[in-house]
Amino acid sequence: MASSAAASVLQSRFPATDAGLSDALNAFDRWATAQAIDASNQARLRLALEELAINIVRHGGQAPDTGWFAIQIEILDSTISMTVEDEGMAFDPTTHPAPDLDADLHSRVPGGLGISLVRSMMQRVSYRRIGDINQTTMVYPMQASDD
Repeated sequence: MASSAAASVLQSRFPATDAGLSDALNAFDRWATAQAIDASNQARLRLALEELAINIVRHGGQAPDTGWFAIQIEILDSTISMTVEDEGMAFDPTTHPAPDLDADLHSRVPGGLGISLVRSMMQRVSYRRIGDINQTTMVYPMQASDD
């Protein structure tokens, strides 16, 4: 895992494994604490990062011994930009259909709740496929502390 944490930037690469997911979330927690991001905002940002990274680890189709994902998180004025990259199967979370929450539980298609949650929490979610790389960027407006 390569990592750099300047005053307001976290940039790291992790194996696309459950251990890598745990390491990424721990790195985020350390970074957010160092940036004095309040608990409410930190929880929302962590959840969004976790949802994207879980999808990469569990559904990205990368080889377990060589797969990876990278994160770059930075504070820009009153927003936080989080970019997640991987070289798994192409997947655009911005076009994934929202789950039908009104459908009978037994007839619902599994999946999609996490992506829908991420899109509802973020100010903007964008996706690009650059060669063999998925790049998803989320922009989050810092909210006043509820604490």
